[in-house]
This record gives sequence, C-alpha cells and structure tokens, in this order.
Amino acid sequence: DDSDEEDGPLPEGSETKKKADIINGRSDGGMVPPGSILLFSGTNLSPDPVRIITYHATPVTALAYHSTKQWVVSGDASGVLEVWNIPFSSSSAGEDSASTHHGPLPFESKLDTDLYALIKKKTYAIDIAISETSKERGGCGHFAVYSSDRKIRLFSFQHCKLVCIYDERSKVYDKLLSSKSSATGIDAIEYGKRAALEREMEDAYLLSGGVSTNPVTKQSLSTVTPTSEGSNHQHLHMTFDNTGKYLLLPTIVGVKVI
Repeated sequence: DDSDEEDGPLPEGSETKKKADIINGRSDGGMVPPGSILLFSGTNLSPDPVRIITYHATPVTALAYHSTKQWVVSGDASGVLEVWNIPFSSSSAGEDSASTHHGPLPFESKLDTDLYALIKKKTYAIDIAISETSKERGGCGHFAVYSSDRKIRLFSFQHCKLVCIYDERSKVYDKLLSSKSSATGIDAIEYGKRAALEREMEDAYLLSGGVSTNPVTKQSLSTVTPTSEGSNHQHLHMTFDNTGKYLLLPTIVGVKVI
C-alpha cells in the first residue's frame, strides 16, 4: 500500500543500555555473533578489531556515518534501524577500559522515534545516505533509507522522526511514462527494455544488498517470483550532494534528484 501508517504494534524491545552491546576486540579468532559490526584501527592496521558492535541480530544490509556527530545509522535484514555512537577508549586508559562516546544521541528512547518504520512495513534497508546540513537551528541533518519495498524514507536526525516518503516502485514510472505531459525523454520501446532489465535485477538475490533469504517470507530470493511479497530487492547506492540539500539516486529513467 502507498501509505506508511502504522499497521501493527511496535516490536517488543527493551531499553537496554547500548554499552552492553559493545565488546572489546579479541585476538583469539573466535566467531562473532551474527549481525556484528567490526571496528578496526586505521592507525596500526591491526587485523584484530578494536570493537565488535552487536546491536543487530541479523546480517547488516546498510550502514552510513555522520562524520560531524560521529554517529552511525545501520540497518539489518529484519528491518531494524539503529543510530549509535562510535565508541572509543581514552588514550591514557588501559586495554579493557570502558568505552565512551563523542556526544549524546538525538533521542532518549528509541520508542519515541520512527526507527521501527521498516519493521512495521516488513521491509529492510538496502542503502542509507546521510546529509549533515540542516535548515533548523541546532539541527543535525537528515538521513535517507532506501528499502526493499522500493521506497525512500527521509528521516530527520532531530528525534529520528520520519519526514516524508518517496515511492520508487516501477508502477510509478509506468504511470509517468503514460502521461502525455511526461518529460522523461524515453520512448516506449527503450522504456520497455529497461523495465525488463529492472525485473531481472529484482529477481537476482545477488543484487539484494547481500541478503539471500527474504526475512519476511523466509523464501530464498532466487526462487521468489515477481509477484511474490517482498520480491523487489534491487541494490543501489544513493548519495547527497555536497550541499546536503539534494539526494541523487539511479532510476529506470536516469539519475533522479530529490
């Protein structure tokens, strides 16, 4: 459906302190939990991770970094979105010292945010882009999430609230091409070729952001039919321009600027 209204209760979740989910790097070569994010030192280039972040229980499909606030926005295959600080240890502290953070997160409780929007729609993040500029005084910018339902959700870092949704499904462009006032500059034959290629890409699990099984239907994406729920799993990369005001992404009719 085109709306993003709530269609179910919020997932049950505890407000566990995120410090409990930060593990010191280990050199024993042991297995890390599924969905872990490994942080490595760019100074000594050690093969051992400095920290192992375990906020996610399923494979991470998208991740972006806010360089000013040193926040990370990450999403996994079950639809979970997390916003967290980059942990670090004081240079004068020991190896096992408690990690500290570069600043407070933009919310006190995740339940007060819209970070459950993907879970409620049974979709997951394919790509995340961050804009660090904001018109609001004291604002921290925005982040955009392209999800497997072919929609872009724009969030404000101010309390991590959902601002708006852009529909990028094929039927939107089908309707655009059929409009007499369409200015796409593509004829019907060329559009048909691109649409056919787009459908092939949707069915290829290798283009699903690294997810080989649909987390909602539990089906292998290589066996999902074009009409199956959650079959649109095209992987792409979007980015904000240098001003942070315009979002650029590839579409079936060319590069789109939002």
